[in-house]
Amino acid sequence: MFTLTHTDQMTVNLGVAPISNQLVYTGAFYDTTNNDGLVNEGNSLGITTGTTPIIIFASPPLNTFRHIRGFCINNIDTAASTVTLTIGGNTFTTTLSVGDFLQFNEKGNGLIVLDTNGNIKKTGGGGGGYTPTRPAVYIPLTGAQHNGVDPYGGLSGV
Repeated sequence: MFTLTHTDQMTVNLGVAPISNQLVYTGAFYDTTNNDGLVNEGNSLGITTGTTPIIIFASPPLNTFRHIRGFCINNIDTAASTVTLTIGGNTFTTTLSVGDFLQFNEKGNGLIVLDTNGNIKKTGGGGGGYTPTRPAVYIPLTGAQHNGVDPYGGLSGV
């Protein structure tokens, strides 16, 4: 699980500008206070901005923890794209082929790269066994925005 404090945020940027289309992302989080009380739930939807980092999940307020439920970054460009994810100063870089997506699921096996059919291509470590789930906060995209990708572990069937 990724947990952000008031000094952390999660950003994504590309190695080079995309040929035709920016990559799309979607994700969900929940916030708790120091005494573990749920204070907020939310989501993040958008597109990359080329080589300029964009914030996927902002820092939570002071004395609050932002727990990342899951996210997915989908390469809908016409060429492979190098993606760098920065989480509180730590970075993960991978290359996504056309149709691939980088995914994290709080109940899955850490960061993984899946092909357009949902087959695991690469893992980034962390987490336990891979169990496709869909938490209560689920915001599906539609159509070509996501190629049917569910950021929580499988194909959404949308």
